Amino acid sequence: MQFIPYKEFLDEVRSAGVAANQSGGQVMFTLTSADGALQPARVRIGSGSAPGASEQDDRSVVSSAERLPELIERLFHKARVAEVAVAPAQAWRNILDVALYDLAQDEDWLTVDAEASLHQNGRDPLLLASSEYQVLRLLAGAVLKNGQGDNSRDFTAVAPGSPMVVEFHAAGFAVVWCASEAVADEVAAALAT
Repeated sequence: MQFIPYKEFLDEVRSAGVAANQSGGQVMFTLTSADGALQPARVRIGSGSAPGASEQDDRSVVSSAERLPELIERLFHKARVAEVAVAPAQAWRNILDVALYDLAQDEDWLTVDAEASLHQNGRDPLLLASSEYQVLRLLAGAVLKNGQGDNSRDFTAVAPGSPMVVEFHAAGFAVVWCASEAVADEVAAALAT
């Protein structure tokens, strides 16, 4: 587990068709068609609808907000993704303020806890190995439990080198960006079980 420089992260994920979208001081990442051959598709997870979501374009997996952290962790394990970079929509401070108690209970997190204080006012992504995905679940769970739906606590989980991006929203839903309609169908089916 380590923080990676934001610019280095942008350079790496751009080649996989991941784009940074800025709006109102927030930066969230989405999947775009890198070569024009495939059109990215979305899967919405949660009990409500995602803003800007289109019923025709998206698949939906109905889930309580409480199950979202577990579903996101499970998704990356099922996809056999080796690493996930967690990038905050704003500064890390907004997330860490509500997650530090939960994170302090995790031995993997304790290895970067001191370094995290150096990154709290920035957006450098936190790179997690597959054996550390519980930290992703802890972050998401703490934001849902303590974040009061504040969108400054949103984040994106990007699988570098893999065409999968998950937008996590503190309002209690997530949007999974997939490389194609077929992959989105598989993701929706896997999460529905």
